[in-house]
Amino acid sequence: MKIQCSIRSAFIEIVCYLYVILFVYAAVSKIIDFQNFQAQIGQSPLLSIYAGIISYGVLLFEIILAVLLCFQRFRLGGLYGAFTLMILFTVYIFIILNYSSDIPCSCGGILEKMGWKEHFIFNCCFVLLALLAILFYPGSRSDSVAKLSNPGKKLVVMLSISVLSIAALTVMYGSSERRMHQDNPFIRKYVTGYAERSGEMKLHTASLYFAGTDNTKLYLGDSRAPLYIFEVDTMLKSRKHHVIQLENDKLPFTRIQVQVKGKNFYVYDGTVPVIFKGSISDWKAKIVMQPNDIYFTNALATSENEIIFKQYQSGNQRTVIGSIDLNERNAVRYRDDILQKQIDGLFDVDGTMLYNKSSESFIYLYYYRNQFTVTNHKLRLSHRWNTIDTNRIAGIKTSYDRISGKRQLSSPGHVINKIAATYDNLLLVNSTARGRFEADRMWEIASIIDVYDFAEGEYLFSFYIYNGQEAKLRDMMPFNSNLFVLVGHELQRYKINTTFNNIRK
Repeated sequence: MKIQCSIRSAFIEIVCYLYVILFVYAAVSKIIDFQNFQAQIGQSPLLSIYAGIISYGVLLFEIILAVLLCFQRFRLGGLYGAFTLMILFTVYIFIILNYSSDIPCSCGGILEKMGWKEHFIFNCCFVLLALLAILFYPGSRSDSVAKLSNPGKKLVVMLSISVLSIAALTVMYGSSERRMHQDNPFIRKYVTGYAERSGEMKLHTASLYFAGTDNTKLYLGDSRAPLYIFEVDTMLKSRKHHVIQLENDKLPFTRIQVQVKGKNFYVYDGTVPVIFKGSISDWKAKIVMQPNDIYFTNALATSENEIIFKQYQSGNQRTVIGSIDLNERNAVRYRDDILQKQIDGLFDVDGTMLYNKSSESFIYLYYYRNQFTVTNHKLRLSHRWNTIDTNRIAGIKTSYDRISGKRQLSSPGHVINKIAATYDNLLLVNSTARGRFEADRMWEIASIIDVYDFAEGEYLFSFYIYNGQEAKLRDMMPFNSNLFVLVGHELQRYKINTTFNNIRK
């Protein structure tokens, strides 16, 4: 009997000090890199909404339990606390493994290097150790040293703890997902494996931009040499240079843009109200819209003979969206209900124009506020949606220059939605707005891409595109299940895992 008691006492002692080592090590690791620990909790689909209180609570609970387990008088209470905490950790990992996408581990230290399955087994072992230590724990001094005090009652307590832990985490998962999608506290949900880098090509200049595709190849324009086109195959193995020949190259151009759409290409410069169109077979362009009074700040070819443009009307001090039908003698139609003026009607509505071919939708994404507008191909308004950040008002200040007679930015605003692209039913946005619990390190080495279902106005998830040594993402274009990006002097290809496109709450 005494030998049995000694073995049980030794076992309890070993379990207690194993837990002390585990909790002290985990707590110290979290303290050393607390910002990263909090950021990883913030990225959890179960805990994101509660990241603030949980990050401090878990840390404090681990330290308290480590202290309790060191003293004989408080050891049983410490074992119940350790059992409860490990049950919560284990249930959390079970939900992650079975009901959620992969997210970063927030354990700290060498424990962070474990995979999720290894973590689950590790936690189960410690749960079992705590359970046995509690069952073996001796009763009060009036009891025999070898006699267990109410083992059945202990089992009921531990079963209740387990059930309550499962219920608590299930409720947290449901409420966190609901608030992530509806209440919008601006906490991103990061996923890994959506875009995997699969190739790159060195470029001769960092002034290139994506001009478009012909369904087999990529075409890049050069802002410094606007009539030069760079052709690249999708495997990033071959390249060609083309020179555009304009029917009239004597016009006073200031900012030429080239767009390739299928077998055609378009050349326009809104400061000169002329549009050129040509074939990529010979790269010769003729004027298809003669000089008139249709000046514009941006243009986008949506079909072979239709151009959508953005125009500032100084008379009523507002920017409108219009369309030109090249088949109907350049018939022009204006829509003044698409863009919403907040401050000046010029800079506050500045943004990116996109066209989604599969749904025939026009998308306008504002630079300085958390909003994008969706219309059909006839520019009839469908929806106004918000991005997940909280910048509802454009943070800019403008003034009137009496000498030039033009309005100008007196206090440039911070661009929130920097770069965007669309494919299938998705809108990809390179956001510069930092969410809660996001580590400084990731903002230094990567660009953040938020993914939305633009038909439903729903934020889905976010992922990283890693920057170059001294350069950040400056343009992106989805094409044939790939995402091509320009970073510094490099063209990179990322393979898109389309299974993520159906992620919902």
